[in-house]
Amino acid sequence: NAVVALTGLAIALREQEQWAESLATFRRAAETHPQLAAAQFNLGTCLLACNEAREAVSTLRTALALEPTAETRFNLALALLKSGAFKTGALAYEARWQAEWRGKERPFPGRRWTGAALPSGEPLVLWGEQGIGDEIMFAGLVAPATVRAGGPVFLECAPRLEPLFRRSFPAIEVVARETTPAPRLPSETVQCPLGSLPGALWPTTGVPPAAGAYLRADPVRVAALRAELAALGPGLKVGIAWRGGHPAAKRPRVIPPEAWPQLFASREIVPVCLQHGPEPAELAALERALDRTVHRIKSVDPLVDMDSFAALISALDGVVAVDNSTVHLAGALGAPTAVLLGFESDWRWGVDGVPCPWYSSVVRLRQKAPRDWTEPLAAAAEFLRQLHANA
Repeated sequence: NAVVALTGLAIALREQEQWAESLATFRRAAETHPQLAAAQFNLGTCLLACNEAREAVSTLRTALALEPTAETRFNLALALLKSGAFKTGALAYEARWQAEWRGKERPFPGRRWTGAALPSGEPLVLWGEQGIGDEIMFAGLVAPATVRAGGPVFLECAPRLEPLFRRSFPAIEVVARETTPAPRLPSETVQCPLGSLPGALWPTTGVPPAAGAYLRADPVRVAALRAELAALGPGLKVGIAWRGGHPAAKRPRVIPPEAWPQLFASREIVPVCLQHGPEPAELAALERALDRTVHRIKSVDPLVDMDSFAALISALDGVVAVDNSTVHLAGALGAPTAVLLGFESDWRWGVDGVPCPWYSSVVRLRQKAPRDWTEPLAAAAEFLRQLHANA
């Protein structure tokens, strides 16, 4: 029928990143069939991708009233968060556990912590969830949670984050995640996934204060890497990463080599590779485009040792990167950072005009049109000029 045909066309346009045309087609389907939940849901998620977050909230609420599915609840939460309805969105974000693709909760039997002070001596177990970037981002609320809870706090995290988290949160016990919770973690006590801390701790109204530098790299390793970078010669040492997202994603976040030269027009900017697992071919293509070496610090591998990676970021003068875990680590370390956002940017980066509650040292630079990186990279070049002037 007509709505199936319109939806198919809109999806095909979306896959080709023809966002304006896709949105107009989804809108036609929703206007033609206002009582069809799927049509409202598709329009709402397309509005969300196109950064029309407030209209996405309204549309997804309509879809939810027509058919209250977990997937609609979860996307509504993302729309609320992206629009700046921070507390409401953070509480609604609990719908991630019912949306099948979001993964399952860890098997902690205790009751969920909701932000209240705990009786004296009662421990709180916090546990990481989702990807490395998510664990780092939500860890900005570990220190406030420790203060609020008032008793002993345990944090279970990804194994490669353990050394960094242990140094950064000396008041709590940090435990590397295992297949089942480690015996050192208290059982049947109050527990909370890190992604639920915003709902527990953010203020009811207003913009949550962005955390400053809450992770601390190894100062000895930072000093050694700073000396290694200095040996590369004069200039501002800038870490770059050009690829993010899961390799299987239909639209991975990638900035092609030919887009980067405007960032390095000045020879006083020295590029340093921060890309996770860079392929030799893509690194060679980038060096050809820049007509210079993109320096790799071979002793640092973020896929194995996040602690050394944190030290490298702390040793640099600044970071310019596509949205990936490197940006989260740089922001958590308080490093001057510009994140290059695609037109279809993630919920956590909000929309223009809405403050970002995650990192005080990260500047958001967004595409105005799909596949066109000219404007965000020009803004990043200005960001680096300011860094150089202040160095």
